[in-house]
Amino acid sequence: DHLSKELKEMYPDVDFSEKIGMIDLLSGHITVLLPDMCHLVKNIVTAMELSSKPASKRNLFYGDNPINLNAIKEMWIATGGMSNQQNHTKLTTKHFHKDAYLRMRVYLATQILSLSVAKMLEDGVADDDISVPLQKERYRRLTELVKHMDRLVDICNGRNRDGTDSGMFTPENGAARQRELLDILDWFSKWKKLHDEEVGTEDSTKNEYCFFADQTWRCIKSLILGLVVLIEKWCIENGETIDPSDTNTDDCEKHFGDSRQSVGGSHDKLTALQWG
Repeated sequence: DHLSKELKEMYPDVDFSEKIGMIDLLSGHITVLLPDMCHLVKNIVTAMELSSKPASKRNLFYGDNPINLNAIKEMWIATGGMSNQQNHTKLTTKHFHKDAYLRMRVYLATQILSLSVAKMLEDGVADDDISVPLQKERYRRLTELVKHMDRLVDICNGRNRDGTDSGMFTPENGAARQRELLDILDWFSKWKKLHDEEVGTEDSTKNEYCFFADQTWRCIKSLILGLVVLIEKWCIENGETIDPSDTNTDDCEKHFGDSRQSVGGSHDKLTALQWG
C-alpha cells in the first residue's frame, strides 16, 4: 500500500503483499523490519553448498540450471584457481571446504557471490579451451544469481561501483535505486514461479528442495521490499537521504564486538544480560 500502482505494475511477478513492517499507532509513522543482509548471504551460500552434496535434500535448480557451489569450484579449478597463477578472484580452498566456523564468516560468503566470480564464470564459459563437467550453457542462471547478489550486497552496504552517484539513497536516485532492487527481486520471483509450476506437474523430477527454504525466501522478499519502501517514504516523499549501511547493522553483534574491544578481547562468551 506504500508503493505506487505504476511501480507495482512494472513487476507483475513480484508479490507485493509481503508484510515488511507496521504502523506506529501514536506517530503514524511506518516501522520497517529489515532482515540482516549478512545472514541472508550466508544462508544462500549454505544452500548452494548443501546442493553440492549428494546426501543433502537441498538441490537448487533454476529450470535445468543447477545452482550449487560445486559448479563454481569446478570452474575455478579449470581456470587455474588452484595453481596460484591467476588471481582473478579471492577464492581459496576454504571457500569450498568449510567447517561450522568458516560457514559463519560473512566475507567468505560475499566473496563467493561477487562480481569477480561472475566474471570468472563468464570467461570460463566463453573460453573454448576451458573444460568443465557441467555443460557450459547450464552456467547461465548461476552467473545471474552471483551478479544479482553482488549488486544487492553493494546496495545494502552503500556502495556504487559505476561512480555515477554515491551509494546513499537520495531523492535524486531513489526511483532508480528502487528499480534496481525490484529487478533483483523480479529475477528471484520468476525463479520461484517456475519452481512452483514444475513441482506442480505430475511427471516432474523437481521437489520443494529445488528452491530456497521458506525462511530464506521470505528474507529475500522482506529485505528488498523493505528497502524499496524506505526509499519511497523517506527519500522520495520526504526528501531525506539515507545511508543504507546504517540500516544493515546487526546491533547485538556490533555491541558485543565493542564490548570485546573494550576489554582487549578477553571475553569470548558475552551475553546481553552481562554487557547490556
